[in-house]
Amino acid sequence: MWILIERLIRYFVSHLPWQIKYLCGKAGVGGMDISIDRHFEYPFVISRLKDREKGTLVDIGGSGSLLSPMLVALGYDVIGYDLQPWGLKFPRYEHRVGDACHTQFADSMVDVCVSISCIEHLGGKRYDKNNPGTDRLFMEEVLRILKPGGNLIISMPYGISGESLSHYPDRVYDEKQVKKLTEGFIELYREIYVPSSDKDQFHYVVGSEEEARIKRPWHRYSVIALDLQKNKTR
Repeated sequence: MWILIERLIRYFVSHLPWQIKYLCGKAGVGGMDISIDRHFEYPFVISRLKDREKGTLVDIGGSGSLLSPMLVALGYDVIGYDLQPWGLKFPRYEHRVGDACHTQFADSMVDVCVSISCIEHLGGKRYDKNNPGTDRLFMEEVLRILKPGGNLIISMPYGISGESLSHYPDRVYDEKQVKKLTEGFIELYREIYVPSSDKDQFHYVVGSEEEARIKRPWHRYSVIALDLQKNKTR
């Protein structure tokens, strides 16, 4: 009986428009065979970290994310840091609840920070409402806790600044804002991902700066992923 029910659910889901599948995936509805933006962000992080010397890694804003166990598997000692608790029990993983702009870490104690699609929420409608400087405050905190030469792997919506703020509750950054936001870091590598869709699926592909600046509906913003290094003299 349960097999039949599962088949009926899968059949129903397979015929939903991709827009509904996408929004359900963004809302954290599990069990759906869909592509959402994590399918390129997670590989970006892993590809940038897999061959580096291992150490203490802080995953900021990753409550409920599958990335932390993946990073443990790479050999890092991972601390998840988020406003939300998470009951994950995993060897060499610890979860802490707190404010990412005022962490509990000592100066220069962290080898790597990872923050995937988190910074756009800071100072917007979801966190520290209407405080436009909160995102830079977060970056200053990351600079404080990173060891000299330590790395930050980060991603954020990218394209035309403010193009979707009337509908989307978070920021979209442009190149000028990214440069200002990342002061104090050396940019080692970047990739830009632009939305692509066909009849049945919504996904992202590697794109260009020009493609990222094409005006699109609010739910189809582009994304930039950055590998940054704290200046060794800072």
